Amino acid sequence: MTGTVFGKELFPKTLFLDRSQGATVQRFDNPRYKVILDLFTMQLEKIWRPEEIDMTTDRTNFPLLTKAEEHVVISNIKRQILLDSIMGRAPTAVFNPAVADPSLECVVQTWSLFECLAEGTEVLTDKGWIDIKDVTMETMVAQYRSINRGLYWTLPEKIHVYDKDEELIRFKSADGRFEQFVTKNHRMPFISAPNAELIGFTLADDFTPSESVLLPLTGAAVDDEDFEDFDMTDSIKIYATVLGYKLNTSEGLPDELHFYGKNKYAASLIGPVAQPSYIFDDRIEFELEGVMQDVYYNRLTNLFPLSSMTYMKGYQLLGVIKNMIEASGRDNLWVERKDIADDIQALLFVSGIHVVYKEEDGGYVLDISIDDTVDGDKIEKTYEQYKGKVYCLTVPTGAFVVRYKGIPSITGNCLHSFSYTHIIQQSFVNPKETLDTVMDIQEIVQCKDSICKYYDEAIQKVQDYYEGRCERIDAVRAIWLALHTANALESIRFQVSFACSFIFGQMGKLPGLARIIKLINRDENIHVAITNNLLSILPIDDLDFMVVSEEKSVKKEVENIWRDAIMEEFEWCKYLFKEGEIFAFNQSILEEYLRYLATARLKRYNLPPLEELCGIPSAFRNPIPWITAWNGEEKEQVAPQEAEKTDYERGIIDKSSADYGRVLNALIEYDNDNNNGDNK
Repeated sequence: MTGTVFGKELFPKTLFLDRSQGATVQRFDNPRYKVILDLFTMQLEKIWRPEEIDMTTDRTNFPLLTKAEEHVVISNIKRQILLDSIMGRAPTAVFNPAVADPSLECVVQTWSLFECLAEGTEVLTDKGWIDIKDVTMETMVAQYRSINRGLYWTLPEKIHVYDKDEELIRFKSADGRFEQFVTKNHRMPFISAPNAELIGFTLADDFTPSESVLLPLTGAAVDDEDFEDFDMTDSIKIYATVLGYKLNTSEGLPDELHFYGKNKYAASLIGPVAQPSYIFDDRIEFELEGVMQDVYYNRLTNLFPLSSMTYMKGYQLLGVIKNMIEASGRDNLWVERKDIADDIQALLFVSGIHVVYKEEDGGYVLDISIDDTVDGDKIEKTYEQYKGKVYCLTVPTGAFVVRYKGIPSITGNCLHSFSYTHIIQQSFVNPKETLDTVMDIQEIVQCKDSICKYYDEAIQKVQDYYEGRCERIDAVRAIWLALHTANALESIRFQVSFACSFIFGQMGKLPGLARIIKLINRDENIHVAITNNLLSILPIDDLDFMVVSEEKSVKKEVENIWRDAIMEEFEWCKYLFKEGEIFAFNQSILEEYLRYLATARLKRYNLPPLEELCGIPSAFRNPIPWITAWNGEEKEQVAPQEAEKTDYERGIIDKSSADYGRVLNALIEYDNDNNNGDNK
């Protein structure tokens, strides 16, 4: 048995791991559980963008924070980036491969807020252009930072792949300098035309290109070191690599550099340092010795690695290319090799210079422009039916470099971790240092390890089940524990950090930070509602989930998940205030708030009380009642507003049916086995 992108049955019998081996027709007229479809609708209604929040006050006040305040803010942001990086991946990586129900499939995918690009899209990496389907988590890609239009190299935080049979949107300029083919919810970057400074993002379906906006074509790598001007040797190397071919000769003879046909003019450019050894009608030859010995490189990116390219280097390269154009007597540069055209395009792009090329006369003609934007009124927007895979990446800045049909441009993506990056870039004095040191805090690494082991186990067990290496109930058990892990993460692990962010808003010091966290917290409440509902539905929907939920070993493991989450949050409270209290807000108050939350959460999930689970007293009074205005909770209610239902319409196991007797007997059998020390 293997998984499939389209199940065998029109109406799957279970939410996960159905015998149809995958989700089937995406129809929503008669959902298996209406509450799941309602949660999907709620997710769509709550989509937001961090650029909507004004960070002006935060930018002014951040340099004025005390040492203790700065420690709390920066530490919490680092931890939230890690937690949201995990939860940005987990729904699609862990749960989506096992989903059988179309409504649940939409919920899981929207949980990660995916946006995608059609097949054929390429991504700019430090090794050049590669197809987006070939990008891995180890591929260094070019990301775009909207605040300064800079380009920076980064590893993807996440890779999305989905199958689509729906309308996509094509954005294409009349002059052939811009084209992207994207899903309706893809995040498109734009620049306000009046001042060309205000950069924003909008969903493709909502975006109407007009004269009031510009679309970014390029960015530029920031110069971070002194740069020496190209000398004649550098120019010769460029001429040789772009226009020539190397011929390896027999041993004892120098290798040769040949310039053929249209490129024979290169001899005049090299003339000041070397003379040809032979001149023929179809070619000119130079011996690769002396000053010419090491001038040839197989690729231009071997001479100038993309990761080392900067704005100034790019304009020096452009100057050498202009020399070649002038010497050729043409209006544009013609090269014979496509890999050289690709290299020039990539190298100049990283320098803020836009290049497109077309096939002509057995080679490629490059059209070079220093314009880094295209006018919105030149863009045509069309809807086209599409069937196939779509792809996207998530990067820290929320935008990266793509190429479609040979045309490079900037495209966007969005995730909570991007929101944190937006906070850092808009407010922090040294944003790069903050982002680079996320994994330097042991308390952050510790929580990562205790979370990921359950997700990784679920990924493996689902794959093993599809490939016949384990029983279905083994995969079900792993999914059940992964759902509890997600539930504990989003209902407990974020809350300490959120509370600290809210006090900066309450005091008026960092209002932008607090407003963004308030929106993220609203999303987390929806995510908690998703896992709450699934944990309630699955045991009445699926016999294996019912059995697993009653296993003593599984119940003990669920307790371990919650114990780890709570105790690691107490350790985090201690770490946050090691530099002192803030606004009369201290470790003791935050720990009491954590006990208050944990007391209610444990009761809600029928888990042992804090005293029994963690050896810590329960708390029934909220020590910071003002927080309810920020976290969406009503005064006398600890649990988030979760849009839950208990009267699930379908899948309820009827106690009068033969199935119920089978279930009951199975549970008795499991209990007997467990009591005999043979936990399954």
